[in-house]
Amino acid sequence: KAQHGRVSAYGVVPLSWTLDHIGVLARSVEDAALVFRAIAGYDSRDPRSLDAAVPGAALKSRKPPRLGLAKGYFFAKAGAEARRSTEEAADKFRKAGAVVTEAVLPPALQTAAELNRLIMAVEAAAYHKKNFAAKPRLFRPGIAGLIEEGLAVPESKYKEALVLRLAACAEMARFLSRFDAVLTPGATGPAPKGLESTGDAAMQRPWSTLGVPTIALPAGLSRGGLPLGVQLAGRPFAEDRLLAAARWCEGVLGPGLKPRLG
Repeated sequence: KAQHGRVSAYGVVPLSWTLDHIGVLARSVEDAALVFRAIAGYDSRDPRSLDAAVPGAALKSRKPPRLGLAKGYFFAKAGAEARRSTEEAADKFRKAGAVVTEAVLPPALQTAAELNRLIMAVEAAAYHKKNFAAKPRLFRPGIAGLIEEGLAVPESKYKEALVLRLAACAEMARFLSRFDAVLTPGATGPAPKGLESTGDAAMQRPWSTLGVPTIALPAGLSRGGLPLGVQLAGRPFAEDRLLAAARWCEGVLGPGLKPRLG
C-alpha cells in the first residue's frame, strides 16, 4: 500500500479515515507498480487525498538496497515459522549484496501500534453509530465490539491519541530515512484455518497508523505448506524507493512457491 492519501478513498465505506488505505494485490512488484501509477493521484472528492506529484516506480535500478532488519516488536508478535522465514530472507539478501543491519526500533513504533486500536475504534463508531444504533444485529461481532469500544472513549483521549500519532510519525520518519526499506515478517504466521478471521494484523498495525508505504512479498512455505511472507516498509512519500528495493528483493527470493492445496 502507498503513502496514506496517495490513492483516493472516495467511495470506500470508512472504517477509520486516519488509517484506511487503498492497497494493491498483484502477481509481481512490477505489476503492483503499474497499478499504483494508474490509481494514484489527487482527488478533490477525498479530503485526505495528497495534492502532490506521484513518484515514479524506479524499477530499473539493480543496486542492492540498504535494509534494516526490524526485530523487537515484530519478532515478539511473530510465530517461530515467521521469524525463521524472515531471517532466512535476510540472509539471502546479504549474500546477494544488500547491506542488511539489525534496526533498533524507536519507542515511536510501539506507540503507533498501541494507538491503532483506539483511533480505529473511535472513528468507526463516529461513522457507523447511526446504523449501529438502528440495526446492531447486522454488524458482525468483531465490528460491533469495535464500535461499542469506540463509543466509550472520551473525546479528550481520542484527541490526545491524534497528537501522539503525529509525534510518532515524525520520529519514525527520521528512523526510516536511514534505510531504503525496513524488513519485517509479513504476518505473524501462516493463514489461520477457517473463515472467521483473516489473521492477526500485528505486522501491519504500526505502519498503518504511521501511514507510510509498505509492500509484502512471498518468501517461503510453512511446514504445513502454506505461504509465508516478508514485509518492507519505506520512508514517507517514497514509494519509488520502496518499489525499487522490493523489486530487487523479489529477484533474490525468486518465483516458484507452490502451496499445497487440499
